[in-house]
Amino acid sequence: MVKIFGGADCRSSRRAFQWLGERGLLCHFVDLKKRGIDEAHLDAWIQDFGWRRLIDKRSVAWRTLTQGHSHQLGPREAREIISRHPALLKSPLIGVRNQWLLGWNAKNKIRLLGLLPEHHRLTLPESTQQVILRDECKTVWLGPRPAVLGQSGFHK
Repeated sequence: MVKIFGGADCRSSRRAFQWLGERGLLCHFVDLKKRGIDEAHLDAWIQDFGWRRLIDKRSVAWRTLTQGHSHQLGPREAREIISRHPALLKSPLIGVRNQWLLGWNAKNKIRLLGLLPEHHRLTLPESTQQVILRDECKTVWLGPRPAVLGQSGFHK
């Protein structure tokens, strides 16, 4: 099962949940703002990504918390702030088979497909040995390019 950690109001978290659901994959969504952050998960995320990558410095929560504060954060302080304010986390955080992905983008979709058990992977007709990932206007092709696409990868 795929676990998605994020906020219910996070567009990227909702897109990830929808993308997985459209492919018939069982996934569990954890709203961090309602549930809070489990200490074990936070430790795993800090170990995998580092506390600097976990904090979304473009978020309203970050701007509000750091307004008027000019001191430098250390790992201990960052961990405490993240555990008290889950809205600071970049999201979604996606867990599959004890592996973590941070964010929802084409690169992480490809990684996610590689982590899924064989029977959960997308299958296309044997004549087409490729996996197509659609992320709004981006398309990533794995395998030979079909003739209908130009060199840039966009439809003519």
